[in-house]
Amino acid sequence: MTEAMSHAMAWLTGTVVSVCRLISSYPRTTLAVVGATAVVLIWLNPTAASAVAAALAAVAAFLLLLHEARSFRKSVNDLHYTELDNMYLDLLKMAIDKPYLRQPEAIYRNPLAKTNQEREYDIYARMIWNFLEAVADRCHNDPELKDTWYPVIQDEGIVHTQWIRQKPKGFSENFYRRFGPNGPFGDKFLNSKI
Repeated sequence: MTEAMSHAMAWLTGTVVSVCRLISSYPRTTLAVVGATAVVLIWLNPTAASAVAAALAAVAAFLLLLHEARSFRKSVNDLHYTELDNMYLDLLKMAIDKPYLRQPEAIYRNPLAKTNQEREYDIYARMIWNFLEAVADRCHNDPELKDTWYPVIQDEGIVHTQWIRQKPKGFSENFYRRFGPNGPFGDKFLNSKI
């Protein structure tokens, strides 16, 4: 390979890398520049330049589409995480106001707590299990959420297992299959190290 060819290859490689960085940083601007370049090339030489311009425009449009799809997916992931985070924060605030909600065994042992605290706990436990089902559904659809939310399912599931094992009304058979002792979020999951 000649020295001139070597320089040309180095320049071409550097140019491709620079264009890729430009596209990822400024996809819409890059598309506009490519489009403007295509128009100028077609104006200068309508036959040969139009083929080159069409190819450049197609490549730029494809790269822009990939970038937009990745950005959209990241936005959806961020939205799922934020929504779950806010729901869980509300549940934890309730437990801060009423710490016995996270200590159900104390409620069941205390005969004086059989009235209001037990009713409040029943409502809270139902909210927790509905939340855990929503988390499990989101994690199924978006595996990236598992690292953050599976430990929450495990922690809350352990605290509230006794309540759900009584099979209260309002939950489907599918729910009990998933969160029951032999389900994917059952005893094996709750006792595993995540």
